[in-house]
Amino acid sequence: MKVRRKDISRIDLISVYLPGNYSDAFECSFLCKKEFTPDDFMLAFWTYSPKWIDYLFRLRDWIVKPFGIQAGSNRSKEKLKEAIMNGGNYGFVNVIAKSDNETLICADDKHLKMYFSIKLDKINPEQYNITVSSVVAFHNGLGYIYFYVIYPFHQLIVPSMIKHSIKKLLKSGI
Repeated sequence: MKVRRKDISRIDLISVYLPGNYSDAFECSFLCKKEFTPDDFMLAFWTYSPKWIDYLFRLRDWIVKPFGIQAGSNRSKEKLKEAIMNGGNYGFVNVIAKSDNETLICADDKHLKMYFSIKLDKINPEQYNITVSSVVAFHNGLGYIYFYVIYPFHQLIVPSMIKHSIKKLLKSGI
């Protein structure tokens, strides 16, 4: 499985939030006979990460706590699943748009607003293409500093979580 960088397509739901202060997209193709939805991948992405990524998120939460930035590692999988599947919200994460092949969430905190999309295209009966896109808008200088400190980690974590989510869903489903 190879994850590649790409541009955000103008037909994606997330594109209305461009240009933002930062944006990126990663895509990966994989073979699968099972049926999946963007919601399935959104849920897998945010609730089933590798242990090393869980550790980084806990470390991040500890470091940013004095700055009043909301924690993200102590989430209820069931409440998040309910929000994603029903188009609702959980904590500071809101599902803001859905289509047959894309789910878009927004996480808004005092320092920045992040839009995060998972788009799932079925290429043929046994092949999918997944695109994970982010658009970030800084609210203030803290948002700028925060983002550029985590940026190198973002570049490692997102592709790893894409692969991990695919493997998790292929192995067992959600």
